[in-house]
Amino acid sequence: MLIRDLEVLLKLAGLDIDTLYKKGLLKPETNQQKGRLFELIILYHFEKNPIDLSGNKYNSSCDGICPNGKIYEAKSSKLYHGENWKYNIRNKEKENIEIFYFGGFNEDYSKLLHVWRVPGELVEGEVFYIPIKRSGKFNIENIKEFEITEKILEILNEKFSFLNEKI
Repeated sequence: MLIRDLEVLLKLAGLDIDTLYKKGLLKPETNQQKGRLFELIILYHFEKNPIDLSGNKYNSSCDGICPNGKIYEAKSSKLYHGENWKYNIRNKEKENIEIFYFGGFNEDYSKLLHVWRVPGELVEGEVFYIPIKRSGKFNIENIKEFEITEKILEILNEKFSFLNEKI
């Protein structure tokens, strides 16, 4: 049996990673798993049907296409030293990404503190920082216009209630 066939069978049985996350039966441990969980949170926040590209291919050049046809990428970060969130944007197709969703978790990934929806043209360089106190092009104060935390937290409570427990 091919690996792909096994993945299809697991999905049909509801035993694939995405389903197990959604049901709270599996807690993400690695950075890759934590990243996928945030991708799922973003995926489920859409009211209509988006296209999930990273669920089908881990190394996809983007995470998906929203119902409005915009290419998006979802990135998550823990809070580093109580100072900032750091997002790796090393992507050869970065110029094609129209929206970045940035999830800011606390230091141990047990709580989602912020979610920002940032237009792709504003995201420059290979690393995107959102500091708490430091000034700069972006920080927690001047990026508020892009914050969608409340909407995402509603989705978390509705569809990912197990996240109230430690991730």
